[in-house]
Amino acid sequence: MTEEKKVEVSEEVVEEVEATSEEVVTEKSEVEVLAEENTELKNKVLKAMAETENLRKRHQRELADANKYAATKFAKEMLAVQDNMLRALESLDKVETQDEHLKGTLEGIKMVSSQLENSFTQAGIEKIKALGEKLNPELHQAMAQVESEAEAGTIIEEFQSGYTIHGRVLRPSMVVIAK
Repeated sequence: MTEEKKVEVSEEVVEEVEATSEEVVTEKSEVEVLAEENTELKNKVLKAMAETENLRKRHQRELADANKYAATKFAKEMLAVQDNMLRALESLDKVETQDEHLKGTLEGIKMVSSQLENSFTQAGIEKIKALGEKLNPELHQAMAQVESEAEAGTIIEEFQSGYTIHGRVLRPSMVVIAK
């Protein structure tokens, strides 16, 4: 009889062990599932944080560009004023007079033109160098081509000065190039 009890006990123990091991396997699976979910959630949070940071940086760049180039429209209008000032100076420089009023007017125009140029410099507006340079379609607009001793494609005359604002073309130079 003792042997039979051992067998019965052994079967009960085996069943109990099997049930416990199934629970352990089930618990491990739940732990693994929770760990995977945790990892997925961490990845989602990290991606969201990265997207937010990229959005913040892009917004800062756009804001900086908007501030940097905000004066573009106004600057283009002021270029016409500068052009007219320079034309007035050229025409008055050719006139020789003893009239003090005309000399005073000429000095006043020179001062205003100089002040406008200083304002351009402070706003990041620079004149494009053209004479003697090779034609650069990004900076220069060829208005005519003439026979010349200069190398072909070299700018030999400038009709209208070009300007950039913080490195971006505001107005291209209108030029004549050598053939």
